Amino acid sequence: MEPAPRPRRRAVDISTVAIFLIAISLPLYGLLFRTPGPLDENRDRYTFPPISTKRYALQAFPKHFEMYLGDRIGYRDVLLRWQRQLVNGVLDEPVTKEAWVGKDGWIFINQSDPLGGNPKHPSPAARVDRWIDAFEERNAWLKAQGIEYIVVFAPDKAAVYPEHLRGYPARHPPLEMATPAAEILKRRGVKCVNMLPAILAEKPSNPHALYHKTDSHWTHDGARAGYKELAAAVGERFPDFRMQPDSGYDFGTRIFAGDLRKIAGVADDQPPEEVRIWHPRSAITIADGPDYFAAGQREEHLTHIKSTTANQPAATGPKTLVLQDSFGDHLLGYIWNDFRDVTRIGTYGMPLEAVRREKPRLVIQILVARQLYWLGPVNPPEVKAAR
Repeated sequence: MEPAPRPRRRAVDISTVAIFLIAISLPLYGLLFRTPGPLDENRDRYTFPPISTKRYALQAFPKHFEMYLGDRIGYRDVLLRWQRQLVNGVLDEPVTKEAWVGKDGWIFINQSDPLGGNPKHPSPAARVDRWIDAFEERNAWLKAQGIEYIVVFAPDKAAVYPEHLRGYPARHPPLEMATPAAEILKRRGVKCVNMLPAILAEKPSNPHALYHKTDSHWTHDGARAGYKELAAAVGERFPDFRMQPDSGYDFGTRIFAGDLRKIAGVADDQPPEEVRIWHPRSAITIADGPDYFAAGQREEHLTHIKSTTANQPAATGPKTLVLQDSFGDHLLGYIWNDFRDVTRIGTYGMPLEAVRREKPRLVIQILVARQLYWLGPVNPPEVKAAR
């Protein structure tokens, strides 16, 4: 005969059942009777997956339905806020896979190696070596066409403001591959501007932030500090080049709400920031350029950024083609002010059609440092054969 349960044991069982029922009934009630509020993330809610009798659709339906349901579960915003407070505030760790929530309102893009721990992929150093080879091939091909080539590495925010990291990223700082890569390129005869030292030197004396607190990109002041290094490199190749002084710009401010606020899910907790912006005083003519992306060059990693042309007749810089990622945007204002004719294209590749059509004297390639181990280079066959 089994002994009768003790009162204390019975109370624990009843409490466990009650907590379980509350845990499932509240989200269910919210799902059925509450309208979801705005999604506090940098994306749209998942839609209901299509119903189909096709095999692949049936296989994918459970996963897609789980994502749809997860976006609409009752009191999702409250539960996620509690999770952020626990993980970030108590355990002192990042909250999401996409962003690191740091100290004093700073947020960083997650710079973890996307291929880390997978033995099927090359090591970060091997991936950087592939980029170095690709830059050397591009330099050789352009030199054969009589065109100068400058590679520009824009630093990641974590390399400039590591003191605002917290948790795991602070204990294990992200990879900083631009410095060794720049040294190797220099030895191989490729002109490379690593902007990290110049920006770090500017940081103590500039009262304005050099990077956005809630965005992965630099501010106008951060881009200006790096641009001075690029201008010096251009002056070495083109002695007639002159950089407009700071007095050639007007200054203003704007309120900026960085995309990392939503990516980290803290848009409600983190207010927008006020940043300084630089306006060139010169008259610059800006227009849409040719649609190179639609010209069938997807294999060269052309992005969705539209090509743009700019003309500044009083500038001393040569006709230039700028190949850039998003870090090139804040540099463009300075480039447009100092170069007579500029065409910019969003790409990590070497778009031969654009080079042949634009006939530049200089090609500037701008990419953020983390892409050296995030993204593999692609060169056309004739560029590969040039080294």
